[in-house]
Amino acid sequence: MENREDKDFQDKTEDATEEKRSQFREEGNIANPREVVACVTLIIFTTYFYYSINDLLSCFRLVFQRSWQGFPAYFVDYSSLVKVVYYSITPILPHLLFIIFICSVFPSLFGLLITRFNWSWKKIIFDINRINPISGFGRLFSSSFIFETLKILLKCSILTILIYFILKSEISNSSEDYFFNNIDFMKELGKSIFHLLYIMCIAGVFIGVSDFSYNFWKINNDMKMTKQELKDEVKKHEGDPLLKSQRKRMARDLVMRKSLKDVPKATFVLTNPEHFSVAIRYIKGMHAPIVVAKGQDLIAFKIREIAKQNDIMIVENKPLARTLYKTVKVGQEVPQTLYQSIIEVIKYIYQMRGKKYFERF
Repeated sequence: MENREDKDFQDKTEDATEEKRSQFREEGNIANPREVVACVTLIIFTTYFYYSINDLLSCFRLVFQRSWQGFPAYFVDYSSLVKVVYYSITPILPHLLFIIFICSVFPSLFGLLITRFNWSWKKIIFDINRINPISGFGRLFSSSFIFETLKILLKCSILTILIYFILKSEISNSSEDYFFNNIDFMKELGKSIFHLLYIMCIAGVFIGVSDFSYNFWKINNDMKMTKQELKDEVKKHEGDPLLKSQRKRMARDLVMRKSLKDVPKATFVLTNPEHFSVAIRYIKGMHAPIVVAKGQDLIAFKIREIAKQNDIMIVENKPLARTLYKTVKVGQEVPQTLYQSIIEVIKYIYQMRGKKYFERF
């Protein structure tokens, strides 16, 4: 089974068609940008932290003052607890709301923007196979699951090592912080936090770009098709060649049947004599003869029948009838290369029927 899957993967050499790409998108199978989203979110949070650190310190200081120095105009009991809490956190509330937005709402919106608002219900619809212990056990030891686990371990290891060395450096440099006052200590703590966030942003960019590039490469590889799949899709759109030719013939016959009503306007009809019939109209003053109707087999017979009913001359000319049928459409003029052959037919009709035949048209 595994060898067969490997063989199928190796046979997928053709780029995916637009239909295959659309099918993948509808099923929610796209390059997952979660690491990129997390990285951008971290960068925005770090930038906000850097430019708002002084204001954050002032707000925290005011929150502590209100918390420990009492709450003027309020008597603290259960009924006024909400007002007390609101009064206490009011200074820091705008910062908290912005941070909550950046950490919760923004990643979802940004993720939808990157994926061009791709949303698939198939990912959240209940599927019994997802909780099937047998299939779940198989997925647990699949190559894709093992690879994803190794990726997660690698990312966690990189971030853990970075955090360790940064904290070790900051702790070793913080021996004198004990002698600082509260405000200076908070500023030094803020610098340490910013340093940590700054290094994490750099690592996040590297991890995010690498992970998204791999996901993009993998999803394009998964979308590739075998030559047989490509042929099947083309066949599905274009249909079976035999049926396609039959549909074309039926459409052509329909057009020809509609043209039967113009047969009485014809001056003469050229026949094969059995397989083809072409009705030609030509009167004095016309720029060129015009094919008003043509048909094959049954329709050819019907054209000859209508011609007899309307006393229209039927002339047998196999090469000319076949050429006109295959090269000239109904309503088109006869090409100049066939003028001489048409003139010969008109001369023959003139000899057979005389001048009066042409005067009635």
